[in-house]
Amino acid sequence: MKRVAAAVAGLVGLVIVFVVAGCGAGQNTQTDSMPPAVNGAFGQVGPSAIRNVRFAPPSRGVYPAGSSVELLMTIVNTGTVTDDELIEVSSPPVAEDVEISGDRNIPATMALQVGQTGAPAGPSSSSVAVTSTTRPTSSSVTGSSTARPTSSSAAPPVQLGQAKIVLNGLKTPLHSGKTYPVTFVFRNAGSVTIDLPIENPPSARPEPTGESH
Repeated sequence: MKRVAAAVAGLVGLVIVFVVAGCGAGQNTQTDSMPPAVNGAFGQVGPSAIRNVRFAPPSRGVYPAGSSVELLMTIVNTGTVTDDELIEVSSPPVAEDVEISGDRNIPATMALQVGQTGAPAGPSSSSVAVTSTTRPTSSSVTGSSTARPTSSSAAPPVQLGQAKIVLNGLKTPLHSGKTYPVTFVFRNAGSVTIDLPIENPPSARPEPTGESH
């Protein structure tokens, strides 16, 4: 009986050790110190594919009403023959107007980079003046051409076109964890509306300071 009692006591002690060790391991994991990843949305109309599109991360988790927010994405013309052009971006439920600067033309088989994660996005050297896309007309929409790579003995890598899209005059606060509709209109492909998430800020959450066990 004494041997059985000693064996039982030993097993109980091991269980307590494992429970305590598990609690300690759960207090400072990588998941606790890093914000959850937010993948951008995707959409396509005809050969125009919009990849990883989202709102730029706010400094404090929310964009207040009346402020502006930048979009981040890559637009790819998957067609092999027909060039296209981004002629309008709008979001009537969210913003008063939307401004586009930089390149708008998207040649066949090429891409347009909109915004830059972690750094202010600016127009390329061949950019056009900022114009509102709330009420575009055929005569007011202009864009700079995106050069195609030329053949040579040492061809340079394909350069993405660069653009900047900003929603101005937000009608309501935009909160992380929610999605908001934005419509993209292309001259040839047509239009598509996508619900966009807000990207998380790049900074990590603070480490926990108290004991949970």
